[in-house]
Order: sequence, then C-alpha cells, then structure tokens
Amino acid sequence: MCASETTTSYKIMFAHFPLKLIQPHSEQLINQVLSPLTFNILPHVSFETSSETTIMNYQREALPIPDLSGYSVGDGRFNLIELIGFGASGTVFRALDTQSDPCDPVYYAIKCLPNKDLSRDSLIWQQREIACHWLVSRSSSPHICKLHQIIEEGQYMFLVLDYCPGGDLFTAIKLRTYEGNVSLIKKVFIELLDGVHACHSAGVYHRDLKPENILCVEPGSGIRIADFGLSTTKLISREFNVGSWDYLSPGMSSFV
Repeated sequence: MCASETTTSYKIMFAHFPLKLIQPHSEQLINQVLSPLTFNILPHVSFETSSETTIMNYQREALPIPDLSGYSVGDGRFNLIELIGFGASGTVFRALDTQSDPCDPVYYAIKCLPNKDLSRDSLIWQQREIACHWLVSRSSSPHICKLHQIIEEGQYMFLVLDYCPGGDLFTAIKLRTYEGNVSLIKKVFIELLDGVHACHSAGVYHRDLKPENILCVEPGSGIRIADFGLSTTKLISREFNVGSWDYLSPGMSSFV
C-alpha cells in the first residue's frame, strides 16, 4: 500500500511563455528559428513568487487561460493536479505522470499557453525561446530545467518541464536560507556555474540570469536554470535593453 501524498506548493516565476509549437525533433525548423534575424524586443512579463505553502491568491477570472486543474493532456498521460503559477500569457501546473509507479509518482511542471491568434513578433520570440530551451535540454548537466515534451491540443500548447518544488533562488535568498552557511553558498554557486557552462556549450546565451529565473529542487539547493525567453544563439549581439531592468549591467542599457 502506497503512502499518502504530501506536497508543498510554491509559486513559480516564469517570464516569456512560448506561444507557438516547434516540434523539437525537427532540426530544419530549429535551424530556421535560430537563423540570424533582427528581433524587436518585447515587454518583459514577470510572475509572482512566494514561499507560502498555499496556491497564489488570485481572481480566477483574471487568469490568461482558464484553470485547467483536473484535466489530462498528452492522451491522458499527464494529469494537471494544481495551478502553481500564472502570468500575462499563460499558466503553470503541477502535473502527475500517470505512467509512473503509483508508489513512486513522478511530477512535472507543465506550462499551458495559447496557440492561436498570435502576433508576428510574439511568434518569432516564443519560437526562439522553445528552440533555445530545447538545445540546452540536450545537455547532460543536471542544473538545467529540462524541456521534455511539447504537446499541442486544441487551442492550447503544453510544455512539459522539470518540476522544481523547492521554489526559486529569490525566495531562498529572501528567507535567508544561505545566511552563515558558507558550504551551501559554495555548492549553489558551483551548480549555477555548471548550468551556465552547459548553456554556453550548447551555444545558448541566457541574457536574463537572475534569482527569479533559477529554480530549486529543494529549498535553496538543487539549482535549475529556467526561462529562456530572452536567450540567443548569437555570440555577439547588438541588441540593447535585453533582460530585467533591476539586474541589467550598464553596458547593456541604451539609456546610460
């Protein structure tokens, strides 16, 4: 008999939801998206974060996509258990892989995104995010929040990602998780450097590294780099004002 499930829910930050499907097995489509094009920078969309153990306080009618908790996707494989995050263009669910052992269940984070009526700029940016995320997901590094599968059903698209129940690095810092714990600080920095090295080895440059975009498997540890919405494959870029303003270096701003 399996033990009853006990979990802690965290709000998760995701900024730039992908809005259009790219089949990850199609090298031709990936190469088209990653071709050297000039892009217009879209406004940054950020998401609430918290270490509370309850789901975010929100008005359901304000969600960009209806709460699909209780629904199944992927021919019934993934059961959307609960809403754990939302932003201007999509929602995030904790999902159960029904093909996993009931006594040792496997969970994923699944982004639900609109898949219809997208502007050209949104389509280009979100296609590039998916392509870059797929490239880094091939890495053997355990410090990347991996993109495992893309599912298109009806008017929505679902991105199957690693589930990181430990919240994000911003929350860990705010809760003073690292205060006086030098060994944990060193461990987290090494994990973060490994994740960045994996991105660069894959030819992907994140451009929006910040505590809110670094998830944790456990509270304050088990680093996973997430959110590739502003990433690029260009080693040298002439795009300015790319990133989050509070973390932007002076050399990246055109207003300095």
